[in-house]
Amino acid sequence: MLVKKIFLISGALIMASGCGLFDSSSSRSNNTNPNLNNGGTTTVEAPTFDPIAGSYTSAQSVKITSATTDAEIHYTTDSTAPTCSSGSTYANAISVASTETIKAIACKDGMNNSDVETAVYTINIGGGQQQVGALAFYPVPGPQTSSSIPLTITSTTGTAKIYYTINGTTPVCFSGTYMNSGSHVDLTIPSTGVTVKAIGCKSDMLPSAPGRATYTLSLGTVGTPTIVPSTGPQTSSPVSVTMTSTPVSALIYYTTDGTTPACFSGTFIESGSHVRIAIPTAGVTVKAKGCKTGWTPSAQSSATYILQQNCGGIGGPCCFNICDLENSNNSYACNDEGDYCDLISKTCQHKKANGQACGADCECIVECCDGVTNKCASPIHCN
Repeated sequence: MLVKKIFLISGALIMASGCGLFDSSSSRSNNTNPNLNNGGTTTVEAPTFDPIAGSYTSAQSVKITSATTDAEIHYTTDSTAPTCSSGSTYANAISVASTETIKAIACKDGMNNSDVETAVYTINIGGGQQQVGALAFYPVPGPQTSSSIPLTITSTTGTAKIYYTINGTTPVCFSGTYMNSGSHVDLTIPSTGVTVKAIGCKSDMLPSAPGRATYTLSLGTVGTPTIVPSTGPQTSSPVSVTMTSTPVSALIYYTTDGTTPACFSGTFIESGSHVRIAIPTAGVTVKAKGCKTGWTPSAQSSATYILQQNCGGIGGPCCFNICDLENSNNSYACNDEGDYCDLISKTCQHKKANGQACGADCECIVECCDGVTNKCASPIHCN
């Protein structure tokens, strides 16, 4: 019978509206790393293996990934350490049918290369020794509404002991913290979440397949921010803008440059506070999102402001309609319903009576502009 042992050596632990009218992991440096890219300022996330290193009773297809986008992974299976210029370039899952050690490094131009990660797989196919049964976690991994939960881990081998970690390291049988299968421990969930790694162990059996469960906090959803004043023309600049949300302890992140606000990044105010926002000639749109640690971010809200100026009189400039501004459908208006906006000169003019010359339907007071005579006429004379 062939029995193989598994170890995972990790160089880095990854824990895991109204309308109106108006005028128009921290970067790190490793100076001793022979694979350091010159000029790199941040470090590529270390490779991770799926399934994780461990003991298995069947052949495995091992995938290697890095959380860094577009990182290139080099690996070896001969126990030598790969570099960014040596070893095989990872492209597809690696088939592991017998004892195998995989070492991998992640690389990307302009960044420091990751540490070399090592995963050892033991495959016991057809052996006489039984394996501890699969693990199950309760509550089901995912968002939790409390920062403290009773964690239960069970194995189908009821007499097994469950060794577990919550610091990112790989648990080892008969070493470290454990619980009996089916019992529970009180697990505290930090704001960043926690990943529990576990393995079932029994002295006369092979260890179980490794298990893991990630728990995050979701204490509720932050209320969509209310922005005051709401969308509309303003008589002065800057304008004092107040933003509120629920719960009152939420922070409101906002932008005025057209970008989408993101929680815990950029400019913010406390709920119920105000900020003075300048209104340029072209207007400004405030976008806001409510955020709180452990809560689901709010939906986005927005308000658009443009300075109101004198407009809409005969011979004067037309007023821009903010309703159409929001719909990206530019249109103009005048103060008096008897006037219209000449779209060429952008000035307000009197509408025409029947029989008077016209250039567009909106120039006529009651009827339409006859396309043949170019005069205001009854509808029956219009094309």
